[in-house]
Amino acid sequence: TMDAERRRRRRGARQRHREAAGNNEFSRAKKAIEQKVNILRNLPEVDYFTKHFVPSFSLTIDEISHPFENTSDSIAVGTLF
Repeated sequence: TMDAERRRRRRGARQRHREAAGNNEFSRAKKAIEQKVNILRNLPEVDYFTKHFVPSFSLTIDEISHPFENTSDSIAVGTLF
């Protein structure tokens, strides 16, 4: 949906901002974890986890604390990889 796409773009912008600010530790950690998870992606439980839980890992504290404030739908949905 349009809201999901908007949230994905915002998360990408936040990630680029953190990298531009010189803090790329998160980027390196994310890349390392993604590589390890991708090896296990063929397991149904790993696939379910990445689809249903991982998107919330990129939310800010404000977005977690107030999940329905800026969205018209009930949950924030995105993609990890």
